[in-house]
Amino acid sequence: MITAGVQGDETANILAAKKLLDLLQKDILHIENGMLIIVPIVNQIAYKRRIRDIPDLNRTFLRKPNQAASHPLSAALFQLTKQFNPEWYIDLHEARGIFRSVSSFTSTSKQHAMSAIQI
Repeated sequence: MITAGVQGDETANILAAKKLLDLLQKDILHIENGMLIIVPIVNQIAYKRRIRDIPDLNRTFLRKPNQAASHPLSAALFQLTKQFNPEWYIDLHEARGIFRSVSSFTSTSKQHAMSAIQI
């Protein structure tokens, strides 16, 4: 299961999820076994406004067993996850302001960063 767009002001992760979905739909990539669930924009209202949202949805997920999520979207996402019980759950985010320039990477880390960007 892959989710993106939890925070509406982070758009690169949404583009990555949509690109992956597009590659699967065009049969360029294939799922051999099992099922892949992609939720490219979890928080559509925040995405339309290009804001993190109030409250920040990323801070509303349950943190302890038997605790309830504090937002309807995080509760719905948790229910979806519970229903399908994926072996892997990947939530895409952005590294806001951590990397200022690709030119500051070593050649090895540049290669890894660029391969991560090019799904």
